[in-house]
Amino acid sequence: MIKVLKKITGFVRGMYWGLSPSVNIKSMKTNIGPFSLLNIESGKLVAKGRLKARSGFILNLISGKIDIGKNVFFNSGVSISCQESISIGDGCIFGENIKVYDHDHVISFGTSYCDTGFKSKPIKIGKNVWIGANVVILKGVSVGDNSVVGAGTLLNKDVPANSICIDKRQKKFISEIKK
Repeated sequence: MIKVLKKITGFVRGMYWGLSPSVNIKSMKTNIGPFSLLNIESGKLVAKGRLKARSGFILNLISGKIDIGKNVFFNSGVSISCQESISIGDGCIFGENIKVYDHDHVISFGTSYCDTGFKSKPIKIGKNVWIGANVVILKGVSVGDNSVVGAGTLLNKDVPANSICIDKRQKKFISEIKK
């Protein structure tokens, strides 16, 4: 009876997580919500400590390396797609529906974009960073330690340590909060 339960549990876990064969979830300290996908085509996933993700978490490691520090939290709908390198420091908090891409398509007019390949640059997110909901982080960006990225921000430039980064449309809202 116990063997049957273990097989059923393993099947259900794989069905919810969509684990590729190269992921050994038992060796990682994780708490990953249902309907999440960990897809590792090639490359390396390193989770240094407890990794917690709510439902709908997507980690797509096409190649390269994803390095996740200790006590990192991913809220619902976070999607990380890596071809070169994505590093996330200890104690980071990701809000809902964040998208992180260390690559984009090569643009070549007159050629199918499926055939043009990708350009990639590493992403580095420091320690103790809070990223608000619906943020998009693009290739080549570094976010310094102890920083906050406001909800709805398109991040295509570096963020210095100990700073708050917001979309220009949010400045009025932030100044009202400070009053």
